[in-house]
Amino acid sequence: MAQSSKRKKNLNDSADGPVTAHQYFCSCNNPVNDNDHALACDGYERWYLIGCLNMSVEIFQAFGILAKGKVHTNWLCPACVVNSSVEKVSTRCLQILLSRVDTIEHSINGIKQQLELTIENLEREKRKKI
Repeated sequence: MAQSSKRKKNLNDSADGPVTAHQYFCSCNNPVNDNDHALACDGYERWYLIGCLNMSVEIFQAFGILAKGKVHTNWLCPACVVNSSVEKVSTRCLQILLSRVDTIEHSINGIKQQLELTIENLEREKRKKI
């Protein structure tokens, strides 16, 4: 099945219902079908058949495993990798990272509060012994 590095995509579905066959085309201008091994570039959503990328089936399948595990992967085509105007980290990836940073900061603040309470309790116990 053709899939992007960030999600699986059924090429026959759209928000408005079924679409005509061969709506997506590879950079080589060949149609990308449901049973093709293809990736969508996260830079400009262009599709690439793995044969046009000289990518092995094993590497392609690794992207599929990551997608099934809902692990975000950011794949850029060779043209986007060298294009300085293309964001190298997608907006979606940045949102995920910011969410994780917020979670970590919240956890750190909780640990700081626990540490401060522990220090206060130790100092209180120390004063009682004196």
